[in-house]
Amino acid sequence: QQQAQPQPQLQLQLQQGGEASNNGDSSMDGTTVEASQPPADLSHAGLRPLGSFAPAATDPAQGGVAQSVPASLPPLGGASAAAAGEAWNITGGSSSSSSASQDASRGDGAHVELGGVDQEFLPSKPAGQPLPAQPETTRAPQMRGAVMAAAAADSMKKMSSSLASAAATASKAFGHAQLPHVSSALNVPNIHIPMLKQETVTLTTTTTTPPRCGFREDEINYPGNDLRFVDSVFTSEDCCQLCAQETMCMAWSWAKESSKASPNRCLLKGSEPKYTLSRIKDADFVSGMPVQIGRQMDVESPRQGLSLFCFSLIVPWTYEPSLIQMQFEEKTSIFDCDEYVTYSNKVLEVAPGVRTVIVDSSLQCVKGGEFKTALNTDIFLTVWDKVISDGHFLLHDWTVKVDPDAVFFPGRLRTVLEAYSESVNGTYLNNCPMGMHGPLEVFSRNAVSRWASGMPACSSYFNQLCSGPCRWGEDMYIDQCLMKVLSVNREYDAKLLVEDHCSPPAGWKNCLDGSVVSIHPFKTVDGYRACMQSSESAAAGSEA
Repeated sequence: QQQAQPQPQLQLQLQQGGEASNNGDSSMDGTTVEASQPPADLSHAGLRPLGSFAPAATDPAQGGVAQSVPASLPPLGGASAAAAGEAWNITGGSSSSSSASQDASRGDGAHVELGGVDQEFLPSKPAGQPLPAQPETTRAPQMRGAVMAAAAADSMKKMSSSLASAAATASKAFGHAQLPHVSSALNVPNIHIPMLKQETVTLTTTTTTPPRCGFREDEINYPGNDLRFVDSVFTSEDCCQLCAQETMCMAWSWAKESSKASPNRCLLKGSEPKYTLSRIKDADFVSGMPVQIGRQMDVESPRQGLSLFCFSLIVPWTYEPSLIQMQFEEKTSIFDCDEYVTYSNKVLEVAPGVRTVIVDSSLQCVKGGEFKTALNTDIFLTVWDKVISDGHFLLHDWTVKVDPDAVFFPGRLRTVLEAYSESVNGTYLNNCPMGMHGPLEVFSRNAVSRWASGMPACSSYFNQLCSGPCRWGEDMYIDQCLMKVLSVNREYDAKLLVEDHCSPPAGWKNCLDGSVVSIHPFKTVDGYRACMQSSESAAAGSEA
């Protein structure tokens, strides 16, 4: 009867979390471990040879030992089967199509379910004889990762100990006293775990070094056209690179550490309001242009003896800020000088890049005195202190104080100044037969230096003359000081000013004189612009 039965085979198939692979390939759902090099002849043990122990197939007749270990593994360590959620059910099984119960009663096979892990034991020998030892050499196909393989090995070791006890129970169903080598089949002694190939990825980063500054001049300053300034810039090269990064920057000037006013300051220059920057000799500066990236603008040195430093004082709560802003937009008045500064008692951004320099004064005064003029001497003495301490005047041939409501043409002033030269004590220009008036005041470099050093002497002289502070306006005070106390050369020029308080010609408000340097006063933007355009048209007509 036993000989008539189909020869059974031993097949172990472990499944957890998915079906076993039928093609022997490893996958993310499971890893197949194959046994290799079985005994050539198992007939002495009563078993049919298992060939190459190919992966488990749906047909038990194919034979082999297949272990499918999914990526999701049961808990490792000393946890009991119950703690791991494992359930044991032992039923009969066979390679034939008979039912499990019939197989169990016949003792032909046993089917063991271990918490979702199916085991089939299909012996092909009479009861009472031991099964042959399983092959001791096994191999594993390439796994997806070393960690998964190691975990699989640990899991199989854990299962082997559990299956040892299950084997004893299963042997009763087979009619055997014991199944001695089931555990060794699962211990998988010489596992070869191929490591994933280590790939070296080289990240290449490219650092682009900006081209060095293409053009620079030592001991040269480009005053005016400031976009902004940056402090704590310690080299001219760094200043140049800042300019290159600023889209609107066409040139730059860097104040050296030796600069008293603003050491290590980088001033970035735009294209407005001046189309051409003045090239001023100044030992405290280095200047240049970012020609390395194709940006530059015209620069030129002033004509000998004709460079102009111009400044205006702005009273914040009046019409003057709007006039200054319009002058910047029109590129006229002080913004056509070689260098310009605006002063006020608070910081005002009167135009892009143009901020007022603060002076310590309320800028408030009353009218009175002998000539019923603005008693603003103290205000302008404070302003002059700032002008002198800043030192810009030292870099230029002439310093020009301009009232914001005076229509002023710097180009015409340069033409007038061609007739005058510097003197030892300095030279200043008188603009009215009745004495110098304040809308436009013109001083040579030596005259400002003389004024700076002689202020105390003038103050003492006039306090004695007037038995206290003289109730004069600033223009009269400085005119008398320079002429009578400090012996500065005084020159009168009728072309300097047309003004309502200095016997102006008829129709002067029409501004039809194309040669006059300044016309005063025009206190509205529209009135100022109209006068400026009329005078420019008259000048163009006379030239034609």
